Amino acid sequence: HVVTIEARKAPLGSTSVQDYTLRHGVDDAMRMSPKWLIVGEVRTGDAAASLFRAQMSDHPGLSTFHAEGPEAMVARMALIMGVDAKIERMNAKDLIAQGIEVLVQVGVPRSGDKRRLIGVWEIQPELKGGNVAFEQLYAFGEKSMKPITRR
Repeated sequence: HVVTIEARKAPLGSTSVQDYTLRHGVDDAMRMSPKWLIVGEVRTGDAAASLFRAQMSDHPGLSTFHAEGPEAMVARMALIMGVDAKIERMNAKDLIAQGIEVLVQVGVPRSGDKRRLIGVWEIQPELKGGNVAFEQLYAFGEKSMKPITRR
């Protein structure tokens, strides 16, 4: 079965009701022993940290995040986790490396005007030289994808 949990702002002027954030939703969903956690879009560092922690405990998850590529995703994700969740950059990178197995980039290639699958990367679970390491499995225009080895 499917359970939908939505974030919501507290009513204007309310002092007794607080915002219900994606972080709260992920934390509450974990108490329901989900088979999958699907977060529409990660926009805050708190939500990202909660989702990655859940994924590190073998709960598969899926989400979207806006960035220009894998390295930009790590930089932006580490930044928002630092600002919103007060997680140090190196710890944020560790959460990303351990929490995300595969990164898929969708975008408009230079050759066209339609969204396409631009690339697929496997994220290595250990940092290399203090950075998140990627193995590209697919690039736009290739006929096939390399197998995912992490699991």
